[in-house]
Amino acid sequence: MDISSTISRVKQVIENYPQPGPVEQLGIRITRIGYGNGRQGSLFSEVRAKDHLMEDIKQLDLRLGDHQVFKVKEVEPWSRIPERRYTLTPLG
Repeated sequence: MDISSTISRVKQVIENYPQPGPVEQLGIRITRIGYGNGRQGSLFSEVRAKDHLMEDIKQLDLRLGDHQVFKVKEVEPWSRIPERRYTLTPLG
């Protein structure tokens, strides 16, 4: 996460979540924010696209408070009961 996405996330939370009563003053102190060391994106567009997708899924989970995207995972393929063959696991 970089500085601009962090600041936009904090701004979004402050603006979109109602407070329990009137707010006279609001203060926030953010410390130790800096640029990541040695972060380099992949040369392959498929990997970059997957990284962007995973970051979007994390943001969706943070915004809505629970897992929203799942993948189907094989659990007991030999089972006679169809519901036991597969399960949904969070993608994030």
